[in-house]
Amino acid sequence: MALTLSTIRKPVNPQIVDPSTGRMREEWSLALTQLIDQHNAAVGELSVDPAPAGAEYIVGSSNGTLTAERVATDTATIDVDLGTAAQAKFNVLEVPGIASTGITVRTAAATYTARTLTGPAAGITVSNGSGVSGNPTLALANDLAALEGLSSTGIARRTGTDTWSAGTTVSTAEIADDAVTYAKMQNISATSRILGRKTAGAGDTEECTLSEVLDFVGSAAQGDILYRDASAWARLAAGTANYFLKTGGSGASPSYAGGLVLLSSGTMTNVATLDLVLTSFTAYRGFKIFADFLPVTDAVQLRCRFSTNGGSSYDSGASDYSWVEQFSTDAAGNGVTTSGADASITFAGNIGNGTQEGVYFEGLLLNQTSTARNSRIAYQLSTRSADATPLTTASNGAGAREAAQDTDAIRFFFSSGNISAGNYAVYGIL
Repeated sequence: MALTLSTIRKPVNPQIVDPSTGRMREEWSLALTQLIDQHNAAVGELSVDPAPAGAEYIVGSSNGTLTAERVATDTATIDVDLGTAAQAKFNVLEVPGIASTGITVRTAAATYTARTLTGPAAGITVSNGSGVSGNPTLALANDLAALEGLSSTGIARRTGTDTWSAGTTVSTAEIADDAVTYAKMQNISATSRILGRKTAGAGDTEECTLSEVLDFVGSAAQGDILYRDASAWARLAAGTANYFLKTGGSGASPSYAGGLVLLSSGTMTNVATLDLVLTSFTAYRGFKIFADFLPVTDAVQLRCRFSTNGGSSYDSGASDYSWVEQFSTDAAGNGVTTSGADASITFAGNIGNGTQEGVYFEGLLLNQTSTARNSRIAYQLSTRSADATPLTTASNGAGAREAAQDTDAIRFFFSSGNISAGNYAVYGIL
């Protein structure tokens, strides 16, 4: 049986069957013409209707003359088996029921709809989301575009709306209070270090030693002393050499005060005199002299003289000195001896030369450099006498030069014989 287009009722819309979906598509007339031509050619060659078993025929309406008929409608789903591949080709131009443009998606069996790619509120823009004008294009926008546009490396930070920058440092404002732990700080280089700043002016934190921190109290100088005053720590500058530190008690700050300074000391062995030259010690207001003397000769007196020329000579005129001595003995004896005009000052007499005898002496010389005042010496001493049973004698007294002068040396000697042995020390009074 030959087929013509007139023998098949046309559908409302000209369509063909899509082999992949079984749905009707446009341009049915061209496709059916091709099918009809192929069918008629086969009939002409075979002189029979080549209808294999199981064949189906697409018709506009059923007429009951074909072995298997399927009526084509707008909504019907028709599955077409085309047999050998590439024997037919269909162009899909429209999906029934979809009137709008866009991307077609299958939402359920035999159900399709049109979709459009849509961007979020910020961060990504979509161009040609429906695909009508070409491929849809996605692009970064807003903050994401700004981040993508950074060319430098480092820490990214938002500096404004859709604005970002990159850097390698973190500002103070970006660090929360108490956020940096000790473990995150750099190691201190050694023990016994304090963090501060010892370099003048503002700048980075530095490591300081305890000594450097104490220097913060004031000018650092050798001999300075740090102390606590009524309200804060303070610095007591180094005082005059040989002064001593004097406390003022709990209600006052410490200070320096004058005292005794050892100036000279030594020993004596079989010498005629002990000469103490004072020319190097003019800054002192006076001297304390300590000595012990053992005479070579028994029963002698201890005496002294002054010098005004650094010990080159000593005043020895017959009336150059006056003196007075008071003494007491362990035998209940006591007495006073004096002289108003003498060639020397006599301290004590009857001094024994035995090993356990001799004299212990302490003398005080004040204002020795004053040319307006007579030089004088005050003393106290202890002797062991030359008696068969030695007596212990305590004496005190004073002697003076009978003229005002600058005394710069003093000589000690016995009334007879040398000094067998002894020791001495001279202290300056500040």
